Amino acid sequence: MPFEPAFMSRLEAFQAELAEVRAPADWIAFRARWFTDLPWPSRTPEALAAARGDGAPWVVAGRTFRRAPLPDDLTPEARYAYFSALARGFAAMYPHDAPGTGGSAVRHHCPACELYSDEPGDPACPGCGRPLLAMRLAPPAR
Repeated sequence: MPFEPAFMSRLEAFQAELAEVRAPADWIAFRARWFTDLPWPSRTPEALAAARGDGAPWVVAGRTFRRAPLPDDLTPEARYAYFSALARGFAAMYPHDAPGTGGSAVRHHCPACELYSDEPGDPACPGCGRPLLAMRLAPPAR
């Protein structure tokens, strides 16, 4: 049974506070308040292999998606909420280095479905319909 982090029991408050994160200090305080139960349980090697499947890409409307199983054994909802928070945190920490800035490569990722594509296209996940999260493929230059 996948783990449900503590923040999921107060998801509305989590999301309201996350919406206020705009600066590095906001992100640091948010992370300290909401992610106190890290590290989370990991999947077994067998569970990761099963989530990976045969590795075949999934082509939807000419756009190629690949599987990207994550090591933490979380519910799809918790994975999506956590990675949405990370995207907001990165935006606060690197406000001038948004995904795509300066031609940087962007990965479009659905943590809930554990799918990604490096190709632009429909902003919705083909698996669940949630917005795909835009993440930089390389960290911002320091």
